[in-house]
Amino acid sequence: AKVKRRQSSREMPARSPPAGTNDPRKPEKEKRLIRKPIASDDLPPDYIALLSLMASMLGLLLKQRLFSWIAVFCCSISLANIHYPTMDTKQLMASVIFCITGLFLNYFGPQMPPPQTSS
Repeated sequence: AKVKRRQSSREMPARSPPAGTNDPRKPEKEKRLIRKPIASDDLPPDYIALLSLMASMLGLLLKQRLFSWIAVFCCSISLANIHYPTMDTKQLMASVIFCITGLFLNYFGPQMPPPQTSS
């Protein structure tokens, strides 16, 4: 006694491709992509890391907390997007150190005196 299984509406029946179809793809003409190595001098600059350095310098010089937080945000983006073989550790460490220094000095460093009014 063979029990025929009822096919649900969610299951699709398995179909084989028609026998007479011409597949335009030709596996023998397939070419693999081989990336050429790029010299470290030819790499595009990391603009987000540069923006982080500039914002941290502005935060340090102008004593503005907003610039320091922008620097931290840009530095974290730059850290998240690094590619290990093309990593420039000097620029990366300079960016991180400037961000930390800018935040530390803006919150715990010497404060600017209030403007004096002449009476």
